[in-house]
Amino acid sequence: RRAVVVVHGKNRNAQSYFDAVSRLATEEGRAKDTLLIAVQFLTRADIAAHQLPSNVLYWDKEGWKHGTKSVNGANISSFEVLDQVLERLIEYNPNLEQIVIAGHSAGAQFVQKHAAARRTNVSDWKGQLHYVVTNAGTYMYLSGERPASTQACKADYNNYRYGIEQNRVEFFGGTSPDSLWKKFTEFPVTILLG
Repeated sequence: RRAVVVVHGKNRNAQSYFDAVSRLATEEGRAKDTLLIAVQFLTRADIAAHQLPSNVLYWDKEGWKHGTKSVNGANISSFEVLDQVLERLIEYNPNLEQIVIAGHSAGAQFVQKHAAARRTNVSDWKGQLHYVVTNAGTYMYLSGERPASTQACKADYNNYRYGIEQNRVEFFGGTSPDSLWKKFTEFPVTILLG
């Protein structure tokens, strides 16, 4: 009935996140009706350390959390990977009522940006999509406004990854500030700090 997709932090330790969320599902009595997926974005160092075949996709150490394309193979955006996970979850699980996409730290940066840029159309799906952004190191503001005065900021304070200007990530192609806001507000986004 529920799927939780968790995105690791900068250490790319998906197994640790899988174990933590699995433990929580068990404690809440939800393990039997929850499908858990821990997405792993590999880097070149991960490929070498685990002696993986050269055709396994990997991303730049910083780029994966901002939606850049894989360095090798089909050059797929990390956001596109999550889109494909969403599509398959919905297609192959007709009784699915909720999908939670959660990220922590660098994974939270990734999740917050995906909430605004998601390409997967889920309008025909009857379930609820929910994003959970936990302890993000940075946020992508969807306008030039900030909580305090921007006079002391550098001129590029609103450039992508902190804002929406000068965004050269291909996945965002064809988006506008209005379309980003629309996507971002289509489903609940919970931001947690602690």
